[in-house]
Order: sequence, then structure tokens, then C-alpha cells
Amino acid sequence: MARYTLIIAGVELNPSVPPDAVSRTGGGRTVRDRVSITGVSLRSLGPVTPTRVAVVSPGPDWVLSEAQIDHLRALERSGAPFSVTLGEGYEVSGTFPACRLDGDATFRPVRSNGWTNYSFTLHLG
Repeated sequence: MARYTLIIAGVELNPSVPPDAVSRTGGGRTVRDRVSITGVSLRSLGPVTPTRVAVVSPGPDWVLSEAQIDHLRALERSGAPFSVTLGEGYEVSGTFPACRLDGDATFRPVRSNGWTNYSFTLHLG
């Protein structure tokens, strides 16, 4: 897999989404951590995974195709869970099998030939 691969419900977003376009917006230490009085972590029962990831076009030249945007809009309308794969180059990486779009997706302005800037939030699951 390429370092900056982003696959949403089987569709690879290509041209690739740059690393500064993807940032975690939720998560942190799990509630189930065991911590000593001095603050030393004794045991953790789960991985530290953010719950949300924002994907925002970092500039006017970073765009997605009209077909990719139609795919994301259909996923948002359906409300059904889907898988997301983030390559190792992003702040959060791995494959998440039950993700959803937050409902805050905006795709504008439209650039030439059907290419559009993007901003959306993924709930990882």
C-alpha cells in the first residue's frame, strides 16, 4: 500500500490526499487505563484510537473528482457503515471496518473540469 493511500468504501481517493489534509479531531487515552497515584500508566485495555478524522483540502489545488464526490455524498445519504483504509503516512493509519460520515461534508468551490475542493469528517469504527 502506498504511504498516502486513502480508501473509502472501496474507492481510492486519487490524486492522493496530502498528509496535512487529514487530522484527528477526537480520541485520546482510553477510559479503561489504569494509572498510579503519580500518573504512571500501569495498564491499558484498548488501543488509543481517535474517534473522528477530519479530511480538509489544504488549498485550492487539492481537489477530488466529481465521481469521488458523488460516491462520498451517496455514503453520507445512506448512513450505512463502510470501511476506511488510511496509509501509514497519515497521523492515523490502519483499516477501520465500520465508519460513517459525520454529515458536515462540503464540496466547493468547483474547479475546472469537475474537480472540487473538499471538507468532511469520518467517524472511525
